[in-house]
Amino acid sequence: DVHLVGEHLLIAMAGSHQIWLYDIAKNEIGAWAGSGVEDHVDGPMQEAAFAQPSGLSQVGPWLMIADSEVSSLRAIDMKKGEAQTISGGGLFDFGDADGDAETMAFQHPMDVAVLGRDLFVADTYNHKIRKVHLPTMESTTLVDRGELDEPAGICAVGERLLVADTNNHRVVWVDPESGAVEELPIRG
Repeated sequence: DVHLVGEHLLIAMAGSHQIWLYDIAKNEIGAWAGSGVEDHVDGPMQEAAFAQPSGLSQVGPWLMIADSEVSSLRAIDMKKGEAQTISGGGLFDFGDADGDAETMAFQHPMDVAVLGRDLFVADTYNHKIRKVHLPTMESTTLVDRGELDEPAGICAVGERLLVADTNNHRVVWVDPESGAVEELPIRG
């Protein structure tokens, strides 16, 4: 995933377990966050460790990260330069639960998107879209298993979500309140 912050493009580098920064004005690129070691470590950005960070989105000074291999939601405070875990555990820990930050569990989330005061998570291997209400950090399932098959990409477009429904070979619109799914017709 990529995310633009001013004149900087942040890049989720799943293979090197880092977040890279491309300075557009200087035409320079390099590691911005993450030690490069596949792990689950919070702290200063260069000492923190990620495990296949795949999805990026921003809420104020926070860069939200779908850290796939640790089935976690992580965040970087861009003002303080520190990474922290919102929810999730160690390497290869996973689950399937809604609730508060300590209770919610994901399985290999691939992307995140912010719309209003909510963070939406493509909970890929649970075949769900989760909604995390940011003020309370409570998660609920917005779209359940059966509607989607390994959703891997999600973005906010206007007042709706656009989701890559990977194994159904389609792109769908999702209503962020009701969870109603509508296929986006694509003709070649």
